[in-house]
Amino acid sequence: MSVPIMSNNNHTPDTTAANQPTQEMRSNPQMGRYVPILATVPAPADPEVSARPVRRKFTAPYKLRIVNEADACTQSGEVGALLRREGLYSSHLTDWRRQQQQQNPGARKGSRPVSDGRMAAENRELRCKTRQLERQLAQAEAIVELQKKVSSLLGITARVRASAHDLSTLESDENV
Repeated sequence: MSVPIMSNNNHTPDTTAANQPTQEMRSNPQMGRYVPILATVPAPADPEVSARPVRRKFTAPYKLRIVNEADACTQSGEVGALLRREGLYSSHLTDWRRQQQQQNPGARKGSRPVSDGRMAAENRELRCKTRQLERQLAQAEAIVELQKKVSSLLGITARVRASAHDLSTLESDENV
């Protein structure tokens, strides 16, 4: 942290002294006395913020190197230290692993097995069968609705189908 240099006359910061070497007196414990030290005062930071931030771009070899280094970490906290050292976020690592997996599936041994396509083919087949059955169901419902309308127009009432027990008692009553 740099402190502005104060001029001797009015105690206001001296702006002409920026980036100029100055002499300070600091104690030197080995020599037991104050020794003049020549130091440079850094220029003040530019207060202007750029209109558009610069997006970082990472090369493929860099991404691969970082992913491999992260995979080689065995101790607790090593991955976090790697990310802090490189100035990265854990989401970078996740995205790069996903990209690597998409480029060569089967290269990494993850916790989830890689699908070989059999389940996808079965899924497509089942979806097709479901659509076909839904069409048949809609057709059957339309036929039933049509039958209801025709019977109401003709004044035909629907008969309740008798059970086998009722039919046997009817037959026995008719024979008597």
